[in-house]
Amino acid sequence: ASQHAGHRQCRDRGGDRATITDANLVLGRLNPDYFLAGAVKIDAEKARAAIEQDVGGPLGLDLHAAARAVIDIANAKMVAALQFVSIQRGIDPRQYVLVPSGGAGPLHAVAIARALGVKTVLVPPTPGLNSALGLLATDVKHDFVRTQFTPSAALDLGLLKTVLGEMADAGRTLLAEERVDASRMEILREAEICYVGQSYPLRVRIPEDWTHLVATLETAFHDAHRALYGFASPGEATMVLNLRVTALGRVDRPQLERLATGDGDPGQALKGTRCVVFAQPADCPIYERSRLEGGDRIEGPAIIEQMDSTTVLPAGASLCVDGGGSLIIELLEP
Repeated sequence: ASQHAGHRQCRDRGGDRATITDANLVLGRLNPDYFLAGAVKIDAEKARAAIEQDVGGPLGLDLHAAARAVIDIANAKMVAALQFVSIQRGIDPRQYVLVPSGGAGPLHAVAIARALGVKTVLVPPTPGLNSALGLLATDVKHDFVRTQFTPSAALDLGLLKTVLGEMADAGRTLLAEERVDASRMEILREAEICYVGQSYPLRVRIPEDWTHLVATLETAFHDAHRALYGFASPGEATMVLNLRVTALGRVDRPQLERLATGDGDPGQALKGTRCVVFAQPADCPIYERSRLEGGDRIEGPAIIEQMDSTTVLPAGASLCVDGGGSLIIELLEP
């Protein structure tokens, strides 16, 4: 989710329905004068009117209760999505760190982590710009796939070499057209394999050494199947459904800056206080993230503002700034 999506009402862009951004604004979690560092002005009064009209009035809730209901529903939907990609796949989210992304991610991250039983949240330096940063840091990539549909035991290694070679040559040609130097090109070869009768294949890397290739691929497939599904059937016949080639053009990774180390006191980043609604309205300190130093510590409740996002730190959570500029949030209460 992005802090800058779903905000037509408070931005006066023609929308007339309440949004999640309106609810965060009503609860004091967003600063109407510091949206995109003040580059975009949002209308707090229109946000309040939208929440009252669309939520508070129909449900008989006061303004703050209505806004909290909007946030609670949004959080519940995000928790359900995270449970789908974790618990329902046999992964215990309590063993992981939650890393929110997008402008709105840090607004909701602690509440979502608490609902999942996650104890640590890591807010990266520029969560609202993560997609753009990822684009700059991601290798150029082209994927090629060719249907094979052959029993593994009947693989024609000569044909296999020809098909993989053709796709690799096509990948190198595209990378060269994009001005990728040959020294930065990398070709990855994979086979999509399944048990006979299965519908869902698994990708297995094709090694450089083709000695005992079929046995090597089958062993790798059984291992991958066991890791993903918890079991394997080495005695069952397998099939190669597709051959894949990925042509990569390696790029230089951005060098991230390190923060100056402070004394642990975030006072230099304090901007003032604002009434923020959690269970009840309360005056919260507001910090400017760009002024925080490595080692600074903040106890919730507090709000940390930056150009591309806002981090909400409720009571029962504490924050430490690491040397790379990430905010490491520890949940102190279940």
